[in-house]
Amino acid sequence: MYLTSCLVSFVFLFVLLRKQETRTPIYLFFFVWSLTLFTILLLQPFVQFEYVGTLSVDIFIASSLLAFGVGYQAFKFRSVGNVYLVNSVRASHLAKIIICIALVGIVANLGMFIDKFLIGGSAFSLESTRAETFQVVEGAKDTSILQGVSSKLLPFSLISVIALPFIKKRTQIRGTLLRSIRFLSIVNAVLFALMGFMVYGGRMNSAIVILAYWISSFFLSEKAPRNQNISSATFKKVVIGVVSAWPILWMATSFLEFREGGFNDIFVLLHKLMRMEPMDYVKTLIDENPSIGLLLLSSGYFTSPIPSLDYYMNMGDIPGPYFGGYNFPLVLRNIAKLPFYPQEFDWFLIREDVFWPFVGNGYLGNVWATLLRDLAVDFTLYGCVVFMVIFGAFVAVFFGRGQRRSLYAHVISVMLSIVLVFSPFTGMFSSLYISYGIVYVLLLWIYSRMLYR
Repeated sequence: MYLTSCLVSFVFLFVLLRKQETRTPIYLFFFVWSLTLFTILLLQPFVQFEYVGTLSVDIFIASSLLAFGVGYQAFKFRSVGNVYLVNSVRASHLAKIIICIALVGIVANLGMFIDKFLIGGSAFSLESTRAETFQVVEGAKDTSILQGVSSKLLPFSLISVIALPFIKKRTQIRGTLLRSIRFLSIVNAVLFALMGFMVYGGRMNSAIVILAYWISSFFLSEKAPRNQNISSATFKKVVIGVVSAWPILWMATSFLEFREGGFNDIFVLLHKLMRMEPMDYVKTLIDENPSIGLLLLSSGYFTSPIPSLDYYMNMGDIPGPYFGGYNFPLVLRNIAKLPFYPQEFDWFLIREDVFWPFVGNGYLGNVWATLLRDLAVDFTLYGCVVFMVIFGAFVAVFFGRGQRRSLYAHVISVMLSIVLVFSPFTGMFSSLYISYGIVYVLLLWIYSRMLYR
């Protein structure tokens, strides 16, 4: 039952806790993997997966986790505990840049609304979020010019949200200017979440924007002294978080009930989406209380990807390698325009090939199967392990630069950390919010370096 993977993950987590390196990307990475693997173990008395815990996949996961840890530790930045503040001149420049970024993000979100509801003539209703009626696909070929341009500018909303904690904690900007940045960032966050729900019919944008702000604040907050007792304020936050989790979970389950069209096909959904079969006594409980079925389905989105990876790897030869074509379509799409590229690049055809091991066996293809599956189809199993070493090194470098006062490095480290947090569930490199966002930040970074040379 993924014992090797659990051992690697828990050992790294224990060492990081002992060394007080908790406000770091590597800690988030191993915390999420440990929690997910442990939850799969807890689920075993209640459900059966078609494939789970095969030795070859266990070793593959453990090798990938170990590779990331080695790459990160080799290049990590050893902070001396100081709080680095940006000087006033650069802080003023950063403030102007962030305001411009936030305004672009707002315009991009409004462009998406205008395209769908004014130009496209659509009328929003909860019916449009049903899985069987929703038709909009992010990045689809038949988008309008306005939607195409606006969607490519949406990462600016995410950048402005990530930048807000940096401006508050790493600069001395205060007063009206800080309030303006905070207001614009909040507007971006709200519009970004609403746009994802109303235009794309999903909850992923809400999760991404909340996660982005939390990770940004998490990295920049001061570390508690060793052996410090939990304060009453911290205890209250924990209690409030636990109490708040119940209505949030109920609302998510209710939304899922509506989106999936009710409880009638819950067992079909569990089978088609997750290859999950509840035990007989759990089926009886679901028949008596259908909400348990949707609760199992909701939790299954986060517990089934690793067993889905297991199933995928046991279906014979995996598709690929596509050498980055599946995870990095932005890069390959531009390289394909060069005259020496052998063929036309089509991400949607690659996507169909990647989904085939599921679709060819009667399952839904567009399901989560961890970041490792996505990397394996691009670079093979051994290439995935090598990639994780390099990925860990890049995360460590950008995180270290972000701790040293670089806003741009901080934003990139947060975006890469979003990939890390989602890695036990799905790959996020192909998301335009991540890929375009990193490109935009790199361009702004180059501009800033040229300005202050």
